[in-house]
Amino acid sequence: MLTASLVRRTYYLLTAGNTLAGSLIWGINTIFLLDAGLSNLAAFAANACFTAGMVLFEVPTGVVADLWGRRVSFLLGTVTLAGTTGLYVWLWRLHAPFWSWAVVSLLLGLGFTFFSGAVEAWLVDALAATGSTEPWRRCSPAGRSSAGSRCSPDPSPAATWPN
Repeated sequence: MLTASLVRRTYYLLTAGNTLAGSLIWGINTIFLLDAGLSNLAAFAANACFTAGMVLFEVPTGVVADLWGRRVSFLLGTVTLAGTTGLYVWLWRLHAPFWSWAVVSLLLGLGFTFFSGAVEAWLVDALAATGSTEPWRRCSPAGRSSAGSRCSPDPSPAATWPN
C-alpha cells in the first residue's frame, strides 16, 4: 500500500543517490580529466560545458516530462547518463581531444536535467495519491534548504497544498 511515509522515503533515497553520485563524480572529475591528458584550462572548460548543458537542456527536458511523463523523463536520464558515462571512460582510454570531452560533458548535462523536475513532480503526485495533506514544499530541495531536512507540516499559512 502506498503511504506518505513510503513516498517520502523513496524520494529521499532517489535524491540522496543522485546527490551522492554527483558529489563523487565532481569530486574527482577534474583529476580524471587531467589524467586523460587535458590541460587545466581544458579540464575546467569541459566542466563548464557540463554546466552549459544543464542550462541549455533544462526547459526542453521539462517539456519531455510534461508531454511523455515523468517515468519516460527519468528513464531517458538514466539511459543518457549511462551512455555518457561509458563515453567518458572511452574518451579517457583514447586520451581524446578537448572537443570530444566538451560534447560528452554537454550530454552529461542533458542526462542530469532529465531528472531535475521529474522527481519533484512525482513527489507531488505520489503524495496526492496517498491523500496526504502535508505541504510538498517541505519535502522538496527548496523546502529543505529553508525548513530543515524532513517532510513535516509547516504551521505557516503560506505552506499550503498546491491546487
